[in-house]
Amino acid sequence: LVRSRGLGDVYKRQAVARAAGLLGVGELALRELIGRRRDEPARPAGVKPRFVGNAELNRLLWLLIHFPQETAPVLLAIPDPQIVTDHPEVGFVIHQLLDGVSLASLREDLADIDVKRLLGDIAMREGLCDRERAATMAAQIVARLEGKAVNERLSALQRELSACDPTLDRPRYLALLSEQQEMVRRKQELVRITGPMR
Repeated sequence: LVRSRGLGDVYKRQAVARAAGLLGVGELALRELIGRRRDEPARPAGVKPRFVGNAELNRLLWLLIHFPQETAPVLLAIPDPQIVTDHPEVGFVIHQLLDGVSLASLREDLADIDVKRLLGDIAMREGLCDRERAATMAAQIVARLEGKAVNERLSALQRELSACDPTLDRPRYLALLSEQQEMVRRKQELVRITGPMR
């Protein structure tokens, strides 16, 4: 047990050293920040909650930071970047990382402290997946995110179709029907990548 705990400490030190290198900061400064985070005071009432991302977005950012060559082609193929995030600063971060800007220099220019902190946390994580699986994992994440957007659009289309009288506005009704069929087709394509989606 003592030996395994010692190994855990070694791995933690290595993770901090690697993150410090990625972020372009000193190890001691990073350790101080890590230790200080637990002591942060709660935000006052009326202040918006901290932005912490979500599981899918954070995994995608991890892949882009750790395996950019494997992940970038997947993200560059996305037709609508809003599928990944509607947070403007995170969208900017993804765009900059895709352009080859280093994480260390990128973090210096970020105004949003929550996004800056999130990127630091993500950079420190180890072992989400290996290089060989990075592109596949990125494609699956993007497909799940797009699948969520497709499901939301299908629900909206169903409401619009229910409210539209084809005898009064046939062109609009046919356009909605055509889009619905296209969304159903796209959902089936995504299911082949992700498995069944609700």
